[in-house]
Amino acid sequence: MFLAVSECASFSGAAKLVGKSQPSVSSRIKRLEERLQIRLFVRDAKSVRLSEEGEKFHGDALKLVDEMAMLHDKFHRKSERRKSVVRVCSPIMVGSALVTISADQFQERNPGIMLKFADDTPDNCVQRVLDGKSDVAIIPIIELPPEADFRLVFTDLCKVISSSDHPLTQNKSADIAEILKYPILCPNTHIEIRKKLQLEADKRNIKISFVAAASEVTNYMSLVAMASSNLGVAITSAKFIPESFQQGIGITRIADCKLTRAFGLVTAKGKNQSVAVQRFCDYLANIGSLMEIARGPI
Repeated sequence: MFLAVSECASFSGAAKLVGKSQPSVSSRIKRLEERLQIRLFVRDAKSVRLSEEGEKFHGDALKLVDEMAMLHDKFHRKSERRKSVVRVCSPIMVGSALVTISADQFQERNPGIMLKFADDTPDNCVQRVLDGKSDVAIIPIIELPPEADFRLVFTDLCKVISSSDHPLTQNKSADIAEILKYPILCPNTHIEIRKKLQLEADKRNIKISFVAAASEVTNYMSLVAMASSNLGVAITSAKFIPESFQQGIGITRIADCKLTRAFGLVTAKGKNQSVAVQRFCDYLANIGSLMEIARGPI
């Protein structure tokens, strides 16, 4: 308060500067003068200026504030250094369903580790890791560059996502031959699912119709939205679809064929990971059994 009045040469100006009322500032300065038993300001009708004693006090007050700021910065930086940081990136739906569920519990168990999150597409998440912008990516498996390592966290049985009034929703399950009669929404990044679908189609001498509009889709919810709009059916993990959104779509089990999609951790190959990053990766790798998953190869 004292420094604010000194700077503004005005009680009203100081009040605006510190976000207090003018009477509050005046009262605080009066109490300070009474406690110090000196007069800090000379007041007249037009101005407020430092007294001779106030000038001396002003110099020491500035030094004190500077020293307090230095003390704060010194120990604040030490505190931040003591807290290890793990930078995590993931597609937003994977992040909301997997990372945020586990993050709170992880940080309760590891108070010295701070998690920092970023959302991006699977391809961009991998690039962030390789560029050193993130320590680990949590993504569905995609074709990875040779400098990236993938560690499986869990696999999930794929289901058919469609509009709520689609013919496939008449029953809780459908054979793959029946499913493949309809246009398939399958992005190019879903390489393993495409291969598996093509294999199943070849066995049954069925020609698959992949919807071209879905080939470049990178957002999971965009794919679900296309399916709900009856642009085709998507065959993918249904685990990350919010319950509120499930009411407006159809989800059908594949009766005679197990298609799974893998989700895991991507780190930079050959890079020495910190203890904090290793601990977080180990933690996520161990929670797969808690997610009611179906393990197995894609």
